[in-house]
Amino acid sequence: MGRLYKAAVMEKKLKSDFLIEKIKEYGVTESPQGIPLDQLDYESLKHVYVIESFKYADRESHANAWF
Repeated sequence: MGRLYKAAVMEKKLKSDFLIEKIKEYGVTESPQGIPLDQLDYESLKHVYVIESFKYADRESHANAWF
């Protein structure tokens, strides 16, 4: 039971670390509420990542160009 628990905790930590790195690639260091990324849980990190990825996609889309 101990190994399974440790594996689950490690997996969640790795996923969180991955999302933090992806979010930082967008230049974001904290959530919209002002909480540092390393203090957010996995679900909150997913939310921040989705919001930032939409902002980036909107910025890069040729359909959203002014002219």
